Amino acid sequence: MTEPDNQHDELRLLMQRADSTPWGSTCSELWAEAAQLAVDSDRLEESLICHAELCTAYCMDGRTYRCIAPFSYVEEMRSRRPDLFSAGLHHKHAWNLKYVLSAVANNPDVPVAQYRSLLDLMSGYYAELGDPGRAVAMRRLGFLRNTGEDGVEDAYAEWLNLPDSELADCAGCSPEQRVEYHASRGEWETAREIGEAALPDMEDSCSSQPEGLLTELLEPWLRTGQDARAWSAHVRGYRRYRRDPADLAQHADHLRYLALSGAAGRPERLERAEAILIRHLPWWERAEDHRDLLNLAAAAVVLLDRIPGATDRTLDVTLPGENLPWVTGIETLTRPTLAEARAWFLTLATMIAEHFDARPGMEHAVHVASLQRLIDPEPVAPLPAPAEGTVADVSGMFTPDEADYRVVASTETTAGPAADAAPGRDGGGDDEPPVVPIDVTGWWRGNGLAEALAANAAVGHEIETVHWHHAVHLLLDHPGLRTSPEAAGVPKDLEHAWRRAVEDAEWFLGIDLAAEPDAAAATTEDPAYRLIEDAAAALNSGRVMEACQAADTAMRTPSAEPVGVRLAALQFLSRGARDAGYLDEGIDCARQMLNLCAAAELPGLTFIAAQTLAELLISARRYHEAAEVLETALMKTSEYPGSRAELDLRQSLVQVFAKLEFHDEAGEELLKIAAHMARRKERERELGALQQAAVAFDHARETRRAVSTWHRIIEVSRSMWQEAGTRLTAGDSADEQLQERVDKYREAYALALYKCCATAVNQPGYVGDADMAVVDGLLDTLRALVNDPEHPGPKTPEWREADWLVDKAYMNLYAMRFLAAVDYATAAASGFERLGEPVDRARALMMASDARFYGDEPSEAVAIAREALEVLSGKRFIGHPVRRAAEQRIREIENN
Repeated sequence: MTEPDNQHDELRLLMQRADSTPWGSTCSELWAEAAQLAVDSDRLEESLICHAELCTAYCMDGRTYRCIAPFSYVEEMRSRRPDLFSAGLHHKHAWNLKYVLSAVANNPDVPVAQYRSLLDLMSGYYAELGDPGRAVAMRRLGFLRNTGEDGVEDAYAEWLNLPDSELADCAGCSPEQRVEYHASRGEWETAREIGEAALPDMEDSCSSQPEGLLTELLEPWLRTGQDARAWSAHVRGYRRYRRDPADLAQHADHLRYLALSGAAGRPERLERAEAILIRHLPWWERAEDHRDLLNLAAAAVVLLDRIPGATDRTLDVTLPGENLPWVTGIETLTRPTLAEARAWFLTLATMIAEHFDARPGMEHAVHVASLQRLIDPEPVAPLPAPAEGTVADVSGMFTPDEADYRVVASTETTAGPAADAAPGRDGGGDDEPPVVPIDVTGWWRGNGLAEALAANAAVGHEIETVHWHHAVHLLLDHPGLRTSPEAAGVPKDLEHAWRRAVEDAEWFLGIDLAAEPDAAAATTEDPAYRLIEDAAAALNSGRVMEACQAADTAMRTPSAEPVGVRLAALQFLSRGARDAGYLDEGIDCARQMLNLCAAAELPGLTFIAAQTLAELLISARRYHEAAEVLETALMKTSEYPGSRAELDLRQSLVQVFAKLEFHDEAGEELLKIAAHMARRKERERELGALQQAAVAFDHARETRRAVSTWHRIIEVSRSMWQEAGTRLTAGDSADEQLQERVDKYREAYALALYKCCATAVNQPGYVGDADMAVVDGLLDTLRALVNDPEHPGPKTPEWREADWLVDKAYMNLYAMRFLAAVDYATAAASGFERLGEPVDRARALMMASDARFYGDEPSEAVAIAREALEVLSGKRFIGHPVRRAAEQRIREIENN
């Protein structure tokens, strides 16, 4: 590494960069590099700090097994050079001993004697430091459970009775450990009571909480009749743990919960669990230790045992045998059947359990028996079945669905004369008539396209009954029906209806993302649908209460086809409630619409309902629920990849993730949107999504992802600019806005070059030579671009050159090349002086002052700031931001 400017210490800068980097592989790599540099430089104090930090970093990035080597280095130095150990380093080293014991406990190749020796080391070291030993007692409890020795209950009691200390496990995680202990013994009520008592204090606890405790409470809540709380905990916990392979171990409890509750009456959860299992299988190759693999494989067995249907169904997945860590002899399986996959997971779990029982020095084989209990759990009591008149809740929301859907299993009670006899219709009292019951079992699905359009036309013109939505569904799933009415077998009198249905289907698919379906006036003699049209007109003109009243009355009015009435009415009610500020009421209506659409298998309306529900949840700041609704809907739209439905749902997810500050996930969603736009040849939309993704990764402090995304933006914007320029040069007169596009894309290209450089140099700590070489190359490209005589804008080439020098100074300043930053900023100031631009000259001078200031040259920084102040000394510059910055710099240094 090149020596930084102004004799800055290379090791210190590298340590600063590592300390500023979020936990993850990059952080660990930086600490490893710093530790090696400290050893090579014979800097013992820094070497101890770096090795201690490296031990922690390995634990935090999900590679606890690697912490043993740096810990051993520090432990050896503790014996050789105790004089180098400060109180802070002692605390750090003692805390790291917990991570080492965890790594040893979960590695069956470590003999029991060595495991016991480390526990004795911990006990002695903590006693030396004056610690009462609560953390030691917890590790002793773990040792007894792992080796099958007696005294587990006594060790647990000892742990509970010892006082807390600075070295004890954090107060937030102790309840989690207690819940796990009692749950492992089947003491579900005790586990639940302990967890619930601790939950109120979890939000402001350590970084692992409250999701860690919520995850431990999944099965206790499920087995004590509180599935609604368990479901909410699962959604929140999984949302966190699905983001980072370092959290893979937590997935086992979530898979197990979904499997047990799915088999107890919530079959849709089995589908969800299967999707989660498949999604994260590639992460198994990064499992932290043997124990994690064992628990994951056991949870997979529990799940596959409960998935109904033929065991010869194929899973679209590769089971990563040869690439798994910690085990050998497990084959890789591609597209296994359910039966083959179950056998594979069981073999993996059994092999690891046997390995633990064969640990050198083990006297009690306990792990195979424990595995058997894991994979053959007591069944969960059946969860309450949906009440009569309800449908399955597929929204993903946390709260129970208590709506009365008024559904029946026969169309005879939903339409025509039977509807006239609905209870309360002619009772003569003031009671509001009930909602007309509907049948969503799919009695209309036997109709072909022509039959569906005809059935819709029989009710009215330009209205949308369930027959209409069925027709759109057919057009979605069978592209050939969209080619022509003749090919679709549609008669002449229904051709107009066919075209309108095709428009709706293509709108859903996003054939033209800028297109919107035409709203035509409807004509119908059906009283309920006439009320629906009244509701639509009132809502469009802002008469919200009138719209809601008409929609509500429509649901209570007999109709020739009441399913479409109910769905449309709920849509208007949810939107009306939103516009009127009644978010909870709107959420209830949108949830009902979503569940009814899903039950009726109407994908177009399901998408609209999910979007509406998510918008309402976002407005109510219920972001976790909104994300779950959107992701559940995305699973349902997976049959229509790249459709408007998918793109809009993902865009809404971006909004939710931003609210949750899950910026990395927002970036990932935006990259998916950009990829779809690239396949569609929607270059401007692709560019916009990429730009948003780069900003999201920057907010997430994912510098590498941000820089790589900016590189992609450079490629896309350059291609767009060059393509438009070629068309302009060729004299393409068909596009009157071509010159405007050329200028716009050139500007996007220039901005991408600048942003890529700025992101690279703003990464934590010192910027390496390789990164700086890339930055210099991009800046050279930017210089050629802005100095092009054809560059648009009023500025002269001389001004643009000086401005580029300011950019060059900025990049060197933030890359800690302070002397180079001074040189470029000074050259820029001279250029602006020649041009008679005082503000720009002062701006460049302050860049040079910044470089002197951060380069530990305060007197020079003040002198340059005074020069900038002199340049802006006139009355017209009073209050100018650059002048204020110069004044502040002078005060800051002189006061100190």
